[in-house]
Amino acid sequence: MILRGFWDEGLYLNQRVLDEESQIEKRLLGTTYNNIGGSYDNKGEWDKALAYYLKSEKIRIEVCDRAGLAYTYFNIGAVYLEKNDTKNGEDSIILGVYIAVTQGMKHELSQMEWALGPIIERIGQEAFIEKGRSLCKAKGLSSL
Repeated sequence: MILRGFWDEGLYLNQRVLDEESQIEKRLLGTTYNNIGGSYDNKGEWDKALAYYLKSEKIRIEVCDRAGLAYTYFNIGAVYLEKNDTKNGEDSIILGVYIAVTQGMKHELSQMEWALGPIIERIGQEAFIEKGRSLCKAKGLSSL
C-alpha cells in the first residue's frame, strides 16, 4: 500500500497491527513503526514521520534487527535532510548505509545511492567508513 501512494490506507492497516501489539512479534512492531513513519514521510509530515522512525529504531536495536536498522537510519536521515538538518541527516544516512554495507545488503545500497553519493564525494570513502564505525560505536551498535 505504501509504495503505491495509498498513504492513509497504509496508515490504517499499520494501525490495525499496532492494535494487536500484544500478539505481534516485537521485530514486526519495529517494521510497522517504520512503515507508519514512511507513510507520514511521503505525506510530508516530517515530525510525525521522525517520531515513528525513532520508535522503530528503539525496537530494532532491542531485537538486534540489523537490516531493519539500516532502513530506519536511512529514513531518519532523509527526514532530517527534509527538515534542513544536514548534520543529523548525513550522520543518520552514513549510519544506515554503513550498517547495510556490513550486512551485505547490495540491493538496498543501490536504493540509497542518491543520498550517499554526494556525501562520499565530499568526505571520501575512507572517511565514510570511519564515520560509520564511529557512529555505530556511539549508538552502542558495535555488537550488532
